Amino acid sequence: MSDEEIIQQPIRALLEIYLRELAEVRFGDVDGKALQVAAEHVERRVLLVRSAEQALTAARADLASAERSLLTTAQQAMGYARIYAQDRPELLANLEGIALPNPQRELLMTPSGPSRPRGRPARSRSNVAGKQVSDAGPMASEPLLAPTVSGTPGDGSQDSMSGIA
Repeated sequence: MSDEEIIQQPIRALLEIYLRELAEVRFGDVDGKALQVAAEHVERRVLLVRSAEQALTAARADLASAERSLLTTAQQAMGYARIYAQDRPELLANLEGIALPNPQRELLMTPSGPSRPRGRPARSRSNVAGKQVSDAGPMASEPLLAPTVSGTPGDGSQDSMSGIA
């Protein structure tokens, strides 16, 4: 947003009229000076908001860095503790109950939540080749693709599905 866009164009146009053509006119507590003061107040507030947003962005980046560092240290500590606990079954059991976050998954997170999933979208319930497909996947008893074999047995041809001769 440029400085000219801070104050909407119609309000700027009215302010210009009040500062030039209506400079000597006052309607109660409304005049060119009052409009100008109000516009300057809005401009200062916009600058404060921009500054706060920049500080928030920097603070979020700093927080993300600190969280990554903590996770790295925690994973290292877990590795050391597991080695130490090899001869201590009770301690080992306590450690096994702790599931640290996956650092690869954490890298995909954004301040507003996980990023858009990668890869193909999951297949919804629909008919595939005339067969009903459940959320759990295709029916195990009826494969969607059957292996095909080209050539005759023993001639060195390959199975098109598995690559086995």
